[in-house]
Amino acid sequence: PTLLPGPTALALYRVRWQIEIAIKRWKSVLDVDLLRARYESPLADVWLHGKLLYVLLLDHRLRRTMGEQWSWLDRARTATWWRPWKLLRDEVAPRITGLVSCSHPQWGLCLQVLAERPRRRQLQRLPQEVIMVFALSDPPRQPASPQAIAA
Repeated sequence: PTLLPGPTALALYRVRWQIEIAIKRWKSVLDVDLLRARYESPLADVWLHGKLLYVLLLDHRLRRTMGEQWSWLDRARTATWWRPWKLLRDEVAPRITGLVSCSHPQWGLCLQVLAERPRRRQLQRLPQEVIMVFALSDPPRQPASPQAIAA
């Protein structure tokens, strides 16, 4: 009570929601809460630290691009961080994944990298008998001619 009057302390307490909103934005826009690893595993730590590094990278870039004062809470604000975060995420993600530099002839190599790792259990597929039934009952399909498409 000696440092801040009650109404001022209450107003300051309400601003804490900006922290909650920032965490919600990280979870929503950047999927920070979706880790591709088991809970409390070393890989989960790596994923979480990588996501937090991604958050810091985007935050730093946004503040450099839009200016530090853009989100200060000591003045009237004209916008929120949601749209800029989404725009920057869409700009930065291809650079991180390498899709920007992946030319068409390299797609074969990309697909090899994206393939499942070797495992004992085979990926599910149709039984050979079913494939044979389809092959025998269905005549080979010919691509439609331009005249048939136009009709």
